[in-house]
Amino acid sequence: HYGGLSLFAVLPGPKPPPETFEELILTARSLNDRLQGELQDEQGSPLTPARIALLRERLGAGAGA
Repeated sequence: HYGGLSLFAVLPGPKPPPETFEELILTARSLNDRLQGELQDEQGSPLTPARIALLRERLGAGAGA
């Protein structure tokens, strides 16, 4: 039994932020499938497709700033 597992990425990094984000989501989903967990955002809310889309938008907006 796992009490929780946190994943994060430091941006900027060696890869472009959108690519890093997509790899982070892919890794989180893979771990979630293996561990039979529940994906959550930084506030503990379910990490829904809509939430992921919002995070992508925010990441894109920050890239030009």
